[in-house]
Amino acid sequence: SFSILLLFLHKGSTQYLEHHLLNHLNRDIPACDNFYRHVCGEHVEENTFAPRKVADFYNRLFEHIGAPSIFNTPIGYDYEMDFQSDDNDKTSHESEVRDRCGDEESCYADDFKYYEELYKVWNELRGVKGVEIQLGSSVESKIESISSFIEEMTMHPLFSWTVEAPFILGARIAMVEFVKKNSSFSDFINVNETFEAAREAVISRIEATSWLHDSEQNTKTADELREQIIEGIVIATIHHDFGLEDMNLTRLRKFNRDLTEFYFRDDKTCGIARMDFIFRMTYAYSNFYKDLSPEEKLIVRRIKMASTKNAFYSIDNEVMGLLAPNILREYSTNHLFDLRMPALFTILHEFYHSVYRDPSNVSWPVTSPMECLEHHYSETCAHFGEGECHSGQRTLSEDGPDVEGLRTAYEIFSNMYDEQEKKVHFDEYGVTRDQAFFYSVGMDWCNGKGFTTHSAGDEHSPALIRINGMVTLMPEFSNAFQCKKGDRMYTDEETTCNVFGDKPEK
Repeated sequence: SFSILLLFLHKGSTQYLEHHLLNHLNRDIPACDNFYRHVCGEHVEENTFAPRKVADFYNRLFEHIGAPSIFNTPIGYDYEMDFQSDDNDKTSHESEVRDRCGDEESCYADDFKYYEELYKVWNELRGVKGVEIQLGSSVESKIESISSFIEEMTMHPLFSWTVEAPFILGARIAMVEFVKKNSSFSDFINVNETFEAAREAVISRIEATSWLHDSEQNTKTADELREQIIEGIVIATIHHDFGLEDMNLTRLRKFNRDLTEFYFRDDKTCGIARMDFIFRMTYAYSNFYKDLSPEEKLIVRRIKMASTKNAFYSIDNEVMGLLAPNILREYSTNHLFDLRMPALFTILHEFYHSVYRDPSNVSWPVTSPMECLEHHYSETCAHFGEGECHSGQRTLSEDGPDVEGLRTAYEIFSNMYDEQEKKVHFDEYGVTRDQAFFYSVGMDWCNGKGFTTHSAGDEHSPALIRINGMVTLMPEFSNAFQCKKGDRMYTDEETTCNVFGDKPEK
């Protein structure tokens, strides 16, 4: 059964949170000094942290069940013979181009135009900026130009899905067949129940926000904005791995059939086997994808993310996508409190993406809460950054949902347990129930690094900044860990930022 495969990952009956508390905390660093470094001990190997273990497990499961299906497909032969051939380095490309065109310059020009046009198709499909390559003047430079084009396309890290689409899809079908055959859906939590609880809590928090009841100077009144936000939340739906969409094997098999049909419909060749395969798959996927309904496109989007630990929110469709690692029962349940964390936090974070559509939009009736958040994350970079860090204005669209998601999760937690129940101490793990709540969120970002150079285009704060930035806006964290003024993680009601909820904005 699926549970037998889970033994590759789960040893014994200890849940992820309890295991983390016993093995991965760095107790030499106080929680009130640097919570991320306290939660994610640097002495721990990266592949032993919960997020990495879950993702690695699904990768192994994907390979174990799906790998045999890769070459047992109509496209498998071409993939093995043409795309995976050893003769695909730049030298072989140059040799093939030279052998085919010789001294005929128009041949090189035709090749270049062919690659350029198809590259544009692929580039638009992938939504990434293409490279600028100019056709050289001499034969040698023309060969170099074409070879550079080929190398750029075959080596591009974003290209893997287009090439591997039929195999990822085939593997998904194999996994769903396996799970259905073994009745293993119980290995995943009931996401719908958690989703509805999150929806109700977010709407309540929006309704309680004072500035969303005060029509003022801008073209869109606060009341209109509040109704717009709530409407999006009310109509939102969730798609998740091994859910209703995945159980429809007929639809998944139709996806596979249509993709294969488009692949064999394109009979254009350029004389380089690897490039022929790339372009035929590009043609097949672009035509397959454009014929899908909006709902089907979201299913494909989730499938192509394979087994990564991720989630997304489609604002155009008001649909949330949740991948299997987030909803694995052992990962999202524990024995210390009855709340499905971190799955609940992930769902709440995605809900708030429907709110933070454009946090800098002039139609928002207030700006000071946003400016407070921007300043806070910029200061968090200054206080905790371990390299280049650009959190602030450019990361607000992710930082905002982080903060509001955590606050809303804590409100749900507080509705379940009174102050005395929160302070219950679990001697075996050395934590209170209140502290366990924050640990359950913190462990979700442990990656063995915590901080890498913040790339210019990344709208997410580094993991260390995300965690420390969130909890230093929550006085509840300071209370749970008894942080004092002067501690780096300390905050109180006077120094925090409030955007939504029943507390006044600053």
